[in-house]
Amino acid sequence: MTTQVIVLNGGSSSGKSGIDRCLQAELPTPWLAAATARAGAHVIIDDVFLGGPASREPWRKALTGLDVPWVGVRCESGLAEAREIARGDRPKGMAAAQAEKVHEGVSYDVEVDTTHMESRACARTIAAHVT
Repeated sequence: MTTQVIVLNGGSSSGKSGIDRCLQAELPTPWLAAATARAGAHVIIDDVFLGGPASREPWRKALTGLDVPWVGVRCESGLAEAREIARGDRPKGMAAAQAEKVHEGVSYDVEVDTTHMESRACARTIAAHVT
């Protein structure tokens, strides 16, 4: 089965959007950040699982029958908070509050950590798991 959907889960300012853009450049075929996987399009979903495994469940049900690598995007809370402040478009403290919470009880096929890895390196790690 060929991977059609990649799910990235990580807290606010963890680096998901940057990885998303780099994956689109790294993967050999075009990938969308939209909902057209069943029609054959390759899709990257960028989400924040605030409810842990319960947040993942609707996606799991919606994506039944598709090959989906579940990706944990981690980032040390202090760095996520610094990114949040630099962006200026997030409520203060949201990144630090979400940094670990979104991963509690969630299992992944692959995990990346943007604390010490650039988005391109994270994307290459994820791309290696996509068939």
